[in-house]
Amino acid sequence: MTITLSKSVSTKLSGSQYAILSAGAHDRGLSVSEHSRQIIITALSGKQLNEQTQILQGEFKALRSIILNIIFAIITGEQLTKEQMQYLINRADQENYSRGEYPDSAEGAKYD
Repeated sequence: MTITLSKSVSTKLSGSQYAILSAGAHDRGLSVSEHSRQIIITALSGKQLNEQTQILQGEFKALRSIILNIIFAIITGEQLTKEQMQYLINRADQENYSRGEYPDSAEGAKYD
């Protein structure tokens, strides 16, 4: 299926901004126009998270999971053991890894 590109977007850049854009296009083997189009579409679709944002997002999800489990234990009168806490931490970390929210170099926490 051929997509017809009929709409245009224009902007002014400084020389240094254009040099950065042009270098990025060159590195990817694209024209400046195609590189710019891909950057805009990616930004609008929200698909590109930088590594730090991805890690923070995973940490917040993990922390939420741990806190909710602790609150549930308190409400039900249960006392969490050290082993149960470690299990909650390991499970939250594993969920982050399985969702791809940690880069390969990140490691899960171990608390003794």
